Amino acid sequence: MSSTLSRLTRCSALLLFLAPFLSSAQSWQAAMALPTAAGYMSNITDIAPDGAGGYVVTGGFTRTLTLGSTVLTSAGNQDIFVARFDAANQCTQAVRVGGTGYDRAAALALDASGTVTIVGDFASPSIAFGSTTLTNAAAAGSPSSSDVLVARLSAAGQWVQAVRAGGPSYDQAEDVALDPNGSTVVVGSFVGGAASFGTIALTSLASSGAGFVARLGSTGTWTQALTPTSNGSPHYLTGVAVDASGNALVCGYLYSTGTLTLGGSTVSNFTASTIVYVARLSRAGAWTLTAQSLNSGGFAYSGPIAVDAAGNVAIGGTFFDNSIRFGAATLTYSGTFNSGTGQSSRNLFVARLSNTGTWTYAAQATGTSDADASALAFDLAGNVLVTGYFQGASLTLGGTTFPNVTAAGASPSADIFLARLNSAGAWTYGLQAGGPGAWSVAPWPWTAAGRW
Repeated sequence: MSSTLSRLTRCSALLLFLAPFLSSAQSWQAAMALPTAAGYMSNITDIAPDGAGGYVVTGGFTRTLTLGSTVLTSAGNQDIFVARFDAANQCTQAVRVGGTGYDRAAALALDASGTVTIVGDFASPSIAFGSTTLTNAAAAGSPSSSDVLVARLSAAGQWVQAVRAGGPSYDQAEDVALDPNGSTVVVGSFVGGAASFGTIALTSLASSGAGFVARLGSTGTWTQALTPTSNGSPHYLTGVAVDASGNALVCGYLYSTGTLTLGGSTVSNFTASTIVYVARLSRAGAWTLTAQSLNSGGFAYSGPIAVDAAGNVAIGGTFFDNSIRFGAATLTYSGTFNSGTGQSSRNLFVARLSNTGTWTYAAQATGTSDADASALAFDLAGNVLVTGYFQGASLTLGGTTFPNVTAAGASPSADIFLARLNSAGAWTYGLQAGGPGAWSVAPWPWTAAGRW
């Protein structure tokens, strides 16, 4: 991955900030609003640079969305859009897809030919991508559910492939990465204990939620699908990256007093909380590495993941209610408890894992309210670029403190930031943006019950 962040920003008003390269000037290079019909919703869930100064975005919207000279109109609860922009921030292509229900694009990947691969899920009874119609596995008349979707959009703006996966309950894709051999790697979760990926059937004792990692060949056939073996405790996968050898690096989290078996390794949680973990899966379907955090009764949730050219991994996420340890590095929780809501605020963490499975550092951001990491990327010097949001009065990253830009006297809304960790795990600088409303920069991990 280059120094450019791929999953960069998500804002409810579709306000997109771009910092294609973090230069010594440390300044935002572009900002643009994508208009949505008054009183309705839109969001950006992922962005990828096209190598020529432009970029591609995907997300969701209701009612109408204006992208350049194109006005998109939704068919149902929420539709999906994909749009391309040139180096001058002009929209050169915009397409929509969706049915009568809630349809979601979670992430995208862009290949050298300009083909966009999106992953997400659809709750509509059916959804048409050009001449291909995907049908939801839920029985007619049953409560709403969702199936996994993977679709490819050509550089000319034509849907050239679409496939589904899942079972009769809630199935969701969260992230995607491209293998150098032309296959697509997808991670997410399924509910109900069973899901099908073409001819590959997955089952799990974790009927309330089980993570999956699956590979889709270039011809649109599922060639691999696995789920860690659970003792029944729910577990979810939130991020995937592919290294130079085609191994899939995935991150996820495991609920309460549970175990996951991944080949010859076991991820264990001995408390009534959650722990995060990283695993490496070869092209041949063998689990070759696992590593996990250690919590003392607190909660931790994974988010994004990135891998560098040497196979070192960085993951981001949040933790609360107690400290969290990554190898020898302990992060101390510094949030607050809201007695009115019965919830604790979330601290942001970033941790780095060597290609041999050793945690080499862990860093955190401190503040009085929620903060989360939404996207990570390694640059060529081994630094980790981090984007995220914070909701409290301020956020501190090492020696830098960002005050929330909300007007004095008002309750702080969410601001966004872009920051850098050096190879030793120290915050070196950051940028901030915000306004009077709530801003965010990534989807929080989904579960059967919805967002956390």
